[in-house]
Amino acid sequence: MANFSVTALKTYLSEKNEKELINEIAELVKLFPEVKSYYSTKLSPEDAITVMEKYRKIITDQFFPDRGHGKLRLSISTKALNDFMKISKNPVHVADLMLSYLENCIKFIDEYGDGPESLYTRIETLYKKAIDYTEKNNITEVFKDRISVIPDTCRNFGYGIYDVISDTYIGYFKIKPKAARRW
Repeated sequence: MANFSVTALKTYLSEKNEKELINEIAELVKLFPEVKSYYSTKLSPEDAITVMEKYRKIITDQFFPDRGHGKLRLSISTKALNDFMKISKNPVHVADLMLSYLENCIKFIDEYGDGPESLYTRIETLYKKAIDYTEKNNITEVFKDRISVIPDTCRNFGYGIYDVISDTYIGYFKIKPKAARRW
């Protein structure tokens, strides 16, 4: 692997004819689910939604699985979000999944009480990241309602999370956040 580079890959691929390239890509799709998901999102808008829902389920299952209690493995949820961000080039889908992850974090604390400090840190980080992402992609208006109620949903949480989230919101939008609706 020490000799691998994008240049070496391009040289390797340039020596292939069209049929060989097609077979090479087909083999990658068979071997790697992420490659299959990537091409699914490129080939069909309906598949893009299906792929997003697959990743949403991975995230949600860490908090609220179909059976039993959530294991709260934030690393798995974060990996799912990051993998989806690599696969999907649709900023609305990415922002939706970011906010879904964030809302699951908040709903978990709301339903089960206090969580580990890492969960609160994740909420702070993900909230700022979601706002940054929506602003960078000019889609804040699409998600403004979901973004604006998050501070109030954290009002009774520990670790000063409400203050941090509210300050973040005010820093971006220069107004107080909306009162929350409960999930």
